[in-house]
Amino acid sequence: MAWSVVNRSLARPPQTLPGGSGIAQGSPMAPDGRAVPLQGAAFAADPDRSYQQMREQFGPLVPVTLADEVPATLVTGYGKALAILRDELYSADPRAWRKQVSGECPVRPGLEWRPTAARSSGADHARYRGVVVDVLGGVNLHTVRAQVELAAVGLINAFCEGGQADLRSEYGVPLVYAVLGQILGVPEDASAHLYQALTEHTTATEAQAAEQGYILAAAVLHEVLSQKRTTPTDDVATRLIQHPADLTDHEVVRQLAEFYLSGAEPTISLLVNTLRLLLTDERYGGDVLGGALGAREAVEETLFLDPPVANGCVRYPTAPRLDGVWLSAHQPVVIGIRAANADPAIHTGERHGNRAHLAWGAGAHQCPSSALALLIASIGLEQLLDALPVMQLAIPAEQLSWFATPFLRALTALPVTFTPAPPLNLS
Repeated sequence: MAWSVVNRSLARPPQTLPGGSGIAQGSPMAPDGRAVPLQGAAFAADPDRSYQQMREQFGPLVPVTLADEVPATLVTGYGKALAILRDELYSADPRAWRKQVSGECPVRPGLEWRPTAARSSGADHARYRGVVVDVLGGVNLHTVRAQVELAAVGLINAFCEGGQADLRSEYGVPLVYAVLGQILGVPEDASAHLYQALTEHTTATEAQAAEQGYILAAAVLHEVLSQKRTTPTDDVATRLIQHPADLTDHEVVRQLAEFYLSGAEPTISLLVNTLRLLLTDERYGGDVLGGALGAREAVEETLFLDPPVANGCVRYPTAPRLDGVWLSAHQPVVIGIRAANADPAIHTGERHGNRAHLAWGAGAHQCPSSALALLIASIGLEQLLDALPVMQLAIPAEQLSWFATPFLRALTALPVTFTPAPPLNLS
């Protein structure tokens, strides 16, 4: 696949900056002609080292490849990231880019255009985001808290007497899908099918498998939609159907799918990554168990250090120049969220009470459901640590494995051991 010819007419050779201050890096062409693969076992094992090397070699704008040599630019500078996320010249609509890539491109399904706020700009974005904000406004956070607590106790009781568990598959995944299902109006049996389909969509390394995962998820949600039309209830799906924006069935299904894509796996990984941080870094585990750092603060720390979407908020420049750096028009510009959070230019080391991370994005596309994700992850963490305050990894930390995707920072499993404990009182 000749990715080197993509946007060749837009590519420019490196330029000398005014005053002889060096080379202005272009994308996908780096000064040395090489781009950095944003994937691989070494990258997943130690992303911070990779980001540091990128920053030292290229500065805040790094030429990278996503998969199959798909060219993109990774933004590792906090200031540059904010500027891009707040600038309407960087569109969230991928349709112009999509025309340049093959249907076999492995990252295309994950970046495909959908009729949603996350993948639209301008009037379309305003319309879809307005709907999303309205339907989420009907969610009662006190009810959600009770739903998380009840689901958490049931899950903990299923493994607390055994002395061991995989906190991803036995706790994080079922907890988040159970609560999201109640919020969105998706039955439990449908949620199980959705998890399988969407996991395939987000983690598959082949385009056909990724696209098939999304198609299967959409089919499940169409069935849910049919049920809601005959039996409406107080949930997000029903409010989408009844919204005065008069969305089509296709649009409603895509909004529901986007709630899962932006809310399920990221929230699962937010909870699981926080647990990993507490189990592997004594600076935080002791503070949480000793009461100096609450569950909410531990989750916020993870949003800085190990955000579930490590690279995301993809934009497509329509005016391809930023501070003298050439960015090919409509070529993906990926915000390195984890890298930008650790930018030495803004990093002080003290983050208690600091919410300046980019895990929720910024600007017009900032995540509208961050309060829900924070609540689910924080209450889930509280319930688990109250029930099982002394846990340890069942394997060495370096043996933990991550899904091979350039975007998500998601463990495949988090096996732990602990002293067996009696079941909790469900009341």
